[in-house]
Amino acid sequence: MAAIVYQTSKQTGITYAYESLSYWDKEKRQSRAKRKCLGKVDPDTKEIIPTRKRMPADDAGNHAASSKRGPVPIMNVAHSFYGATYLFDTIGDNLGVTADLKKCFPDTYKQILSTAYYLIMEDKNPLSRFPKWSATHKHPYGKNIPSQRSSELFASITEDAKARFFRLQGKRRVENEYWAYDTTSISSYSQCLSQVRYGMNKDHDPLPQINLALLFGEESNLPFYYRKLAENIPDVKTVKNLLVDIDFFGYDKIKLVMDRGFYSEANINDLYKNHLKFLIAVKVSLKFVKAELDKVRDSIRTWTNYSQKHDLYAYSTRIDWDYSQERPYKGDLLQGKRRMYMHIYFNGERALEDEKNFNLLLGKLQTELESSKTCPEHENQYVKYFDTRSTPARGAKATAKEEAIAEARKNYGYFVLLSNDVKDPITALEIYRNKDLVEKAFGNLKERLNFNRTAVSSDQSLDGKLFVEFIALIYLSYLKKKMQDKGLFKKYTMQELLDDIDVIECFEYPEHELRMGEVTKKQIELYEAMEIVPPTSLH
Repeated sequence: MAAIVYQTSKQTGITYAYESLSYWDKEKRQSRAKRKCLGKVDPDTKEIIPTRKRMPADDAGNHAASSKRGPVPIMNVAHSFYGATYLFDTIGDNLGVTADLKKCFPDTYKQILSTAYYLIMEDKNPLSRFPKWSATHKHPYGKNIPSQRSSELFASITEDAKARFFRLQGKRRVENEYWAYDTTSISSYSQCLSQVRYGMNKDHDPLPQINLALLFGEESNLPFYYRKLAENIPDVKTVKNLLVDIDFFGYDKIKLVMDRGFYSEANINDLYKNHLKFLIAVKVSLKFVKAELDKVRDSIRTWTNYSQKHDLYAYSTRIDWDYSQERPYKGDLLQGKRRMYMHIYFNGERALEDEKNFNLLLGKLQTELESSKTCPEHENQYVKYFDTRSTPARGAKATAKEEAIAEARKNYGYFVLLSNDVKDPITALEIYRNKDLVEKAFGNLKERLNFNRTAVSSDQSLDGKLFVEFIALIYLSYLKKKMQDKGLFKKYTMQELLDDIDVIECFEYPEHELRMGEVTKKQIELYEAMEIVPPTSLH
């Protein structure tokens, strides 16, 4: 039902009349109103005087004198959800994301932000639903972005602008923090893209994939760099280009923490060559690791080496790394010793788990051999752990190589970290375990941002969408860390928290500043937990 509503401007004293139409928002389960300005109210007769329209132009293109325009007041009333937008706006200001985007994308940064906000708030919906969300929410761009416009936005995002953004964001990260580095794969339905290939997908999806590398700050918990990888490249081969990018972006005092998949002698030499600090996991089967491990197998499990906090034994020793560097410009090979710390750990629960998994593996290998249903990927393990004989009557018979199995069992429960920076084994352990934030970030990226099934029509659009999803990931990572620090995951999921503050409304009236709706005590507490000043002071 429509009703006439009157509003008096505090600045001019003029009263305006509006047609207000109430309706029920099924999605938000709230009563809402649409308003249309009818005109000014005559102070004497109380009649509504329609707002004058601009006079039409004559044949020469000139307008009547009465149509001369001055400052245009806001004549439309806006009534929108604003709570989550206010949160994201403030986070973007605090982290410098908005300022950096404005420097790198001066013409489209507001569209990038609005799209990122949508991806966070409507994580289960495709971008084709943006118009519906835009109609009920205040956001940086303030206008609708239909599917065609979003494709054009993605295609307009250049590599040069992205590189400048990575450089600016990297310099804002906490100095002396370790940066966690890892890779992942993203499935895609867009088989026409040149960058999409079938390969060894880490999520075991029967779809073509795109591989990405991501760099995170361990203290800030914020991402600030990603790179698309060429086809199904092994992790160990990505480090060289990472070091080139680090040098290009001008990052200083770098400290990297990486999984054992990134270890190789060449990579360690490159890290030393570039004067970078590192912490990396390695296999206990490496010859130089095994030599140090054999020295302490019988002595590591003492009370002195036991950590009650982590329920494991830890021991450190200093070793010399055999450094080598080819110098083509001199035609020689530079060799020498470099200081390194080896941290050795033994965990009893892990030993039991290792034994269980190893026995399952041996059983699987034996079954495959004796059923003649072998797997090419297991060929080396067949040879290492079994002798196989076949007879026409009994078929294949696999006999265990007990010495090889016993050698493998010696390493149950042990794991090793190497560093040229961290001397204390417990400190090294805690830094390394924080690396799981990268894996969780990938989970956010693919699950929450509707990114695990990216579907775009061109390589350029894919690159642009990846970047906008990355911007959304920065906000998600900030929220996740604050929720973890304040223990909010015991009461809320992230979506529940965002929904609770998203319902805060804002009102825009002619010749008035933006006005906030009511903010509850609970909502104020949620803003404060996010270390954001609540919007109660806005008028």
